[in-house]
Amino acid sequence: DSKRSAWLHEAYLRDASEYAFFLDGPKGEKLKLQREPAMRWISEGGYNGEVYVWTHHGTAAVVGCIFSAPQGSSARRVMHEFHSLASQPLTTGDGAGSHWQPEEAGIALQPIPGAPEPAKSKVLRLAQMRDLARRFSSQVDRQGGMSEMRLLPQPIYRYEIKSDEAVVDGAVFAFVWTAGTDPEVLLVIEARHTTAGTQWQFAAARFT
Repeated sequence: DSKRSAWLHEAYLRDASEYAFFLDGPKGEKLKLQREPAMRWISEGGYNGEVYVWTHHGTAAVVGCIFSAPQGSSARRVMHEFHSLASQPLTTGDGAGSHWQPEEAGIALQPIPGAPEPAKSKVLRLAQMRDLARRFSSQVDRQGGMSEMRLLPQPIYRYEIKSDEAVVDGAVFAFVWTAGTDPEVLLVIEARHTTAGTQWQFAAARFT
């Protein structure tokens, strides 16, 4: 199992590395692939995969999942899925990755009602984000009925802000189905400077 996991990781990372994403604008800034998977997951039926994040100035701009399932007794079928977390359209490069090109922003952030003012400390802001994430719930319509999904207690990716005019802090959380840990809904929580002051905002992204 450990040898297979290592081999699959190399295959997943190789596939992820073939993608190049750029912000759709005059500068065409290239997003940075975080080569360490944000999470590894397993699910029923022998499915497993890794989630990768492409960032812009430390914020999560694209989340991609490279995963596979058994195909016969000696092969696996590999699949890719993506969601833009950028607030503007993206373009793709000329690498081996498919030319996925969202025509609009991936998410639209909105204030979290009743959220406290973002703390000054990075440690305390993480505690705030975890508390805010627990206010949300998510369900999946699967196997003939609605099932409640489980929020992972820790974010799968925590922002590493170095220089940004709008974002103070942020994280991406994941809701997973009970039959494994496959992420089905992503929850973005950010502390942002606004005309009304610094506030917590959120957006949800379907990842199923």
